[in-house]
Amino acid sequence: MGVLSFCFFVFWVSRVVFAQQTTDPNEVDALNRLIDYWNLRDKLNITNDPCIQNAAWANKQANPRVACDCSNNTCHITHLDFGKNVLNGAIPAEIERLSNMQYLYINSSGVSGRIPQEFANLKSLQTLWASDNLFTGKLPDFFGTLTKLRNLRLQGTLLEGPIPSTFRALKKLGDLRIGDLNGEDSSLEFLLDQKKLTILILRNCLLSGQIPDQLGNFSQLQELDLSFNNLTGQIPDSFQDLASLQYLYLGSNNLNGQLPANIIGPNLIAIDVSFNPLSGNLPQNSMRVGLSMNAVGTSINANNLQGKASGMLQCLKADFNCSNKVPSKTFSVKCGGTDKTSASGIEYEGDFESMGAASLYTSSDNLWAVSNTGNFISNPNGPQYLTQTVSNGAGSSKRDKKRVGKLVGISMACVAGLVIISSVFYLWWIKEDSSQHMRIYTGHPVTKDLPTSECSNPSITGNPPKVIKEKEASSGCFSVL
Repeated sequence: MGVLSFCFFVFWVSRVVFAQQTTDPNEVDALNRLIDYWNLRDKLNITNDPCIQNAAWANKQANPRVACDCSNNTCHITHLDFGKNVLNGAIPAEIERLSNMQYLYINSSGVSGRIPQEFANLKSLQTLWASDNLFTGKLPDFFGTLTKLRNLRLQGTLLEGPIPSTFRALKKLGDLRIGDLNGEDSSLEFLLDQKKLTILILRNCLLSGQIPDQLGNFSQLQELDLSFNNLTGQIPDSFQDLASLQYLYLGSNNLNGQLPANIIGPNLIAIDVSFNPLSGNLPQNSMRVGLSMNAVGTSINANNLQGKASGMLQCLKADFNCSNKVPSKTFSVKCGGTDKTSASGIEYEGDFESMGAASLYTSSDNLWAVSNTGNFISNPNGPQYLTQTVSNGAGSSKRDKKRVGKLVGISMACVAGLVIISSVFYLWWIKEDSSQHMRIYTGHPVTKDLPTSECSNPSITGNPPKVIKEKEASSGCFSVL
């Protein structure tokens, strides 16, 4: 009986000790300072220990979210999700006291200013999502000291290059996304031993120089986006060894030569090499079912790929004079919808083609075309062109209501919801020596009820037709919007 009583006593003591487990007070103070600094107290009113069991703010669906690790005697704050909240101002220096933090999400939150040096104290950090913010200054060298990083996203900011060489030390990275850098040119020399990378996106980073051969050794790579840079030289033959690669985006660079013969691997879904001075023939398997390929703006012999648009697209090649001109005319496009005639009699041609991640579409009358490249945000199931947001708040504003829209135009993937890169251009043929003007109209017809599909461009959504571009007929045969 005495032994049994002793066992119950030990059990009771252990429960009491567990129940009294508390969080590092230094971390609690730092967290409260962050909450007050960013005016989140109305959403995250933590009046007791932030690591209590079953706290509402620890739920995976909570936003803002705070979660902890209590596996040891003292609890530590390991997760902060402040993403998509309104956080005015810079990251405060107090963040350095959250040294056990592993996951930090501050994407699309409005944080501004320089990334403070105190950030370098977050040695346990594994995931940082900080895209779509107003960060300024240089991309910090100290990121290279955060060697536990596995997922780093810094797209759509005002940060300046170059990408520091210290990034060589980030050997555990599996997902690296940097975009829209200003300032100095960057190179790819820091990519040496990041062989765990599955996603590498360095779009619009002022990259210069050649693509290093060692990228072909990154056997786990599934998505590679180096588009909208100043890369030169040839596409490495080592790319033929990227058997796991699904998406390859190299458009809008200065790459030359021919495509490697076996660059289309067994798992490749999309390849974009548009707007590069490339030549030669299409690689093997380029007509494979399920593959989308975009080679517009190159000198690659792509007649089979582009069909009837091939002749029209000669206009996009450097130093090529347009021929076979026909009279110019005005036309209007119904963004993201079917054919429509407005009350004033303007006929809008439908824009409802389902396009691949790297593809070209030409209108039935050859007046306009769309060159499309990129994945929609982070959708693992391939490209999607409808975006939808839903707010459950009863008092939410109109912009928080459900929206569905086709992404049109040129938009950068790191911006909030970085998203899809689309180059939309309109081509037309004009009379030689004609002094006429040509006008391109685009927009929704004026109706009482807006269509469920809206343009992402607010300047044309639901507005009457307007002149987007006016150009002398003798000045060229295509217009890039």
